[in-house]
Amino acid sequence: MRNSWIRRSAGGVGLVAAICITLAASHSGAQDTKAILSDGAAVKMIEMDIAFLEKTLEKKPKAAEIATIKATALLIALNAQNSMAGADATKMAAIRASALNLAKSANTDSGKFADADYMATKKAFTELKAGSGGGDKQPIPVAKMTEDSGVDLDWLMRGAYKPPAKVGSIDTDKAGRQVEKNIKDMAAKKKPVDVALATDAANRTIVVGEFTLAMPHEDAKKNPAKMKQWEEFTKEMMKVGKEVAAEGAKGAKADKAELQRRLSKLDGTCVACHEVFKAK
Repeated sequence: MRNSWIRRSAGGVGLVAAICITLAASHSGAQDTKAILSDGAAVKMIEMDIAFLEKTLEKKPKAAEIATIKATALLIALNAQNSMAGADATKMAAIRASALNLAKSANTDSGKFADADYMATKKAFTELKAGSGGGDKQPIPVAKMTEDSGVDLDWLMRGAYKPPAKVGSIDTDKAGRQVEKNIKDMAAKKKPVDVALATDAANRTIVVGEFTLAMPHEDAKKNPAKMKQWEEFTKEMMKVGKEVAAEGAKGAKADKAELQRRLSKLDGTCVACHEVFKAK
């Protein structure tokens, strides 16, 4: 039986569709906050994620690993969309299109990752890695990206923050995939602050923030006060994430003590949100 966060249910898709309507009707401003990363960080993350997917797809993944693949593809798509400017617009449009196609192809409707789905996902990845081809340059609503990919909020958050310990032969902790664990470990000084890992975790948190603004928790939709609280938690998470990323961008000159303090603040923000809005 599949885990609850590795499924593509009609209810999940319906939930996202309902969210789109809710946002359009009364919370359209929630999507105004864009996960714009600084100093080429978005492009760097895209490159890292493509390299991660290449290793992951060397052989057919297990069904339990698909969440990480789909979440990674969605992060690539949003980073590409937010980088769609100037001379790179055509390339970024193509990357977004193929990343979304990959996310849609990697499904476990049958309870397992079928051979046909694996081949379709591999084909989409080849197009993604090439970074060529067509692609509409118009922005796509974030909730639409997730709806078409069969992803709901809980599914995305678990896929982005809590993947299996290993995906194929890849240690997801060392590959920077277990974002929540890495933030908590460095915030609590369980291991030394790794500047690159901290920066990557912060940037991923910023990008996930744009998704969570577009995909509010079901409890947030119960009344305007709850929705406001959800948006404030998310915007604070993105703000602190940007503080961590800014310090981490200094590289060897980054103040590790300051990074540890800000990581602790970031972890506290996430914990506070989870205390109010429970995961499934």
